[in-house]
Amino acid sequence: MGKCRLCLILQRQEACFNVNFFIGAFYDGVYLLGMALNETLTERADIRDGRNITRRMWGRDFHGITGHVRIDSLGDRDADYAILDLDPVTGKFEVVAFYHGLNGSYKPVAGKAIHWPGGRRSPPPDTPRCGFLGNDPMCQGGKEIGTVVIYQ
Repeated sequence: MGKCRLCLILQRQEACFNVNFFIGAFYDGVYLLGMALNETLTERADIRDGRNITRRMWGRDFHGITGHVRIDSLGDRDADYAILDLDPVTGKFEVVAFYHGLNGSYKPVAGKAIHWPGGRRSPPPDTPRCGFLGNDPMCQGGKEIGTVVIYQ
């Protein structure tokens, strides 16, 4: 995934280039903005109305230089990702899985696995055992500390 292929027809001859993915994503963003601006101008609406233009960008599908581009109803792109893992033996990153944002699917690469920290075979828990601040009462000897206020 890290590269995109851009092909142009110049003077009736095709010229193709490998383009960095980030450059391709930037191109797709400018293209999306251009579509929204064209619609705004066609309807003789105010091109200074950023909220209107932004709304026109949401809920849209098109084929861009990076592939299928889908912007959901909240303005987030449903992107595809190649999941890379640093192989501790070779010291090189390898693709271990693919995530396809359009349909939310995760497809591991056969024979590859993620090398989790500490030799784990699965991801670490979402919350550390003693909490992010180390203040979980279970890690304080099981004693809960409280304050009692007495009014007279």
